[in-house]
Amino acid sequence: LGGFLADGVLVEMPKAEHVKQALKVEKKILMGYGLALTPEQKKGVQDQLDKLLSQVFPWEPKAEQADKGEIQGSPEDFEDVSSQLYNDAKASFYKFQQGNEFKTYYALGTNCVKLVDTIVGKTGIDLIKVNGIITPGAYLDYLDRLYDRGDSIVVSRTLYQDIENNLAKD
Repeated sequence: LGGFLADGVLVEMPKAEHVKQALKVEKKILMGYGLALTPEQKKGVQDQLDKLLSQVFPWEPKAEQADKGEIQGSPEDFEDVSSQLYNDAKASFYKFQQGNEFKTYYALGTNCVKLVDTIVGKTGIDLIKVNGIITPGAYLDYLDRLYDRGDSIVVSRTLYQDIENNLAKD
């Protein structure tokens, strides 16, 4: 359905590779936020992340399958997004087990923002509980307002952009 409904896939890759991929390949602009967390908040985040990771299983894109000789072809022959991430960053992929709310990605519901909020909601940043809003733009606005306030746990904001193919971090 044009990306509005799909299998939920969790991707693990180095931050620098993610930023590079998003800027150069996907032509996105990224905002990164730093949170100052108490030990209890860090534990809550780690517990949520551990819980989430206990409900996934490895999944291989076609490039990885080709790399392992499981299917014919060279890894570079495959141009789907997952294969690109594997080829460029050796990203690891996971799908969610049956019964997990993230098993199916739904752009207007169970999406990347809800996943982030599920993990960091334990810190006191719980936009979905407050507003029921799960759009990336609403979350961005919420984090910006917390950062601009100056007295919240959002202590840094970084803009990543590709200015004429020169990666820039402002």
